[in-house]
Amino acid sequence: MLSKFFKCPKRLQELRGSPAGPSLEGFARQLCQIGYSTFTAKGHIRTAEHLAYWTDGEGLALAALNESSIQSFEHHLCRCRCPQYGGRTPEVD
Repeated sequence: MLSKFFKCPKRLQELRGSPAGPSLEGFARQLCQIGYSTFTAKGHIRTAEHLAYWTDGEGLALAALNESSIQSFEHHLCRCRCPQYGGRTPEVD
């Protein structure tokens, strides 16, 4: 379902090839079923991708996320320097 929101083959490969690829695919499916616009869904998928990147760096499993880890991620966002996410504009496609 990621292909509904992203057309660039390279970008689709990045998303699907990441460790969180199956989760992102399922998330995209849910966003599509609920009726999110492409623009809004892409923003949510990018945030989920960043969260997955951050959890990997912290040694956390996505399935183990809890309120405390989400608060830690929120704190991270204030000072984020992640190479693909920190201070960058989301990818258009």
